[in-house]
Amino acid sequence: MSKWKTGKYVFNMLVPKPKVPKTASEKRKSVFTKERRESLGKQKKEHQDTMNKLFREGDFWRRSLQKQLGKKVTKHGFSKGKDLPSGKK
Repeated sequence: MSKWKTGKYVFNMLVPKPKVPKTASEKRKSVFTKERRESLGKQKKEHQDTMNKLFREGDFWRRSLQKQLGKKVTKHGFSKGKDLPSGKK
């Protein structure tokens, strides 16, 4: 490659030309893919919100179980055994 072809190639890699749909079918396809991506994003957000609520509820129930058993209450309801007396391992 000559000096100018290399520069043009690198410039096209850094700043590509946008692909604008020209035919009607290409336009429908681009609209379809955009709507599909948006709907998938909405579904993912809803699922994430639901799972966060479930995780918080699980933390609450694990903490309440720790209280009932008389163990040290932790933030998420899990004990790693660090507070146990050092006896047999």
